[in-house]
Amino acid sequence: MSCHGPNLDQERRQAHALLDLLPAEKLNAVRSLHEVMLEPLARSLALAEVEEEEITPETAAALDRARASLACGEGIPHEDIRREFGLNQLSSETPPERIAVIWSPTARAELRRIERDTAVQILYCIDRYLVSRTVRRKVSSSRR
Repeated sequence: MSCHGPNLDQERRQAHALLDLLPAEKLNAVRSLHEVMLEPLARSLALAEVEEEEITPETAAALDRARASLACGEGIPHEDIRREFGLNQLSSETPPERIAVIWSPTARAELRRIERDTAVQILYCIDRYLVSRTVRRKVSSSRR
C-alpha cells in the first residue's frame, strides 16, 4: 500500500488495466493526454509556431559573449545545472552519445532569475529532447 492510501492504489491499478485494453491506435492519444496533463509547458512549446526573428545587434553581441565564454572553458554542463535545481540524473537508459548541452554563465544566471517551477519545466523539456536524440553529426560552433 502506498502512502496515499488504498484508494489511490486501486485507481492506479484500474487505470493500468484500462490502458492494457486499449487498441494500439488509441494508445498514442492517451499518451498525448498524459503529457498535456503532466507538462503544460512542453505542450505549449510543441504547439508554438516557429518564429523567424532577425537577430538584433544586442542579441548578436550577447551570443558572441556566450560563445567566447564557452571557448574559454567557462561553460557549465547540463548535469550541473540539473543538480543545482535538485533534479535527479538522467536515466541510465539514455543513449551513450547523447547531445551535450553546455550552459554559458549568462544562460545559467538567466535560468536562476525566472520562477523555479518554470525553470524546472524548461530543464525537463531539454531532458526529454536529449533522451530522444543522439549525436548524428558534428555541428559547427560558428553557425548562427
